[in-house]
Amino acid sequence: MTITALSHLALNTADLDRFRRFYEGILDIPVSVVRRMDHPPYLRHALFHVPGGLVLHVREVPGYDPSLQGIGRSFGERGRIDHFGFQVDDETALRKVAGRLRAAGASDGEIGARGPLLSALVHDPDGLELEINCPNLAFDVRAGDVVEELVRPDLLDQVAGVTGSAA
Repeated sequence: MTITALSHLALNTADLDRFRRFYEGILDIPVSVVRRMDHPPYLRHALFHVPGGLVLHVREVPGYDPSLQGIGRSFGERGRIDHFGFQVDDETALRKVAGRLRAAGASDGEIGARGPLLSALVHDPDGLELEINCPNLAFDVRAGDVVEELVRPDLLDQVAGVTGSAA
């Protein structure tokens, strides 16, 4: 099996500070870094590392209101996840999976750097976008977006630790 783990869940919130108070303060899921995109739409976003390797990538979207977008609170109506990513061990495995996805028409097979991850974008049969990821060993947490707060300087080690890769 090529897929080794669920790497991350990308979530939207209207208030990153409120989100952080709950997930970090109450659930004790540590935030690693809070950033602001250095390009439009200039969103604040943060990475929360769940023990065991899963990352919550949370984006603050001004005015985001799930109820106004038809997202309910009942089973089957709670869609708040923007996308998710599956983890593979390394870039070789990622290229292999990307080739299979391209052959199946589920992806263009292109691999791009997305912060601490290399990713191939995929659309499942229902149209949900997801990513297949591996650690981006060239990632520099201080490059690109504006770093508002760096709580965990060992960010890449934390992401790479999911697969046992070394930075």
